[in-house]
Amino acid sequence: MILASIALIEAGVGRWPFALMNTPSPVPGLGMIELCVDLFLVPMIVWDVISRGRPHPVTVWGGLVLIANQLLRFNLAATGAWLAFAGWAVRLVS
Repeated sequence: MILASIALIEAGVGRWPFALMNTPSPVPGLGMIELCVDLFLVPMIVWDVISRGRPHPVTVWGGLVLIANQLLRFNLAATGAWLAFAGWAVRLVS
């Protein structure tokens, strides 16, 4: 549930009024907003290490899927296949 909440928190983080949010990211493919969202994974990993002695597999795999989603979604959004699907979906509901 925490991973799902972290996945949804990007809209709120994007509205933070800090100048840092508009600076270039040190990680290629990820913006500062995505990096700030990824920082929410750190307390989960710390909790797992303190309570279990190692990160829980769900935390690791879920965190990796969250980061992969961030890396891939903008790249896939520019493909012809996605644009064709999105155009079809818009015409369907119009």
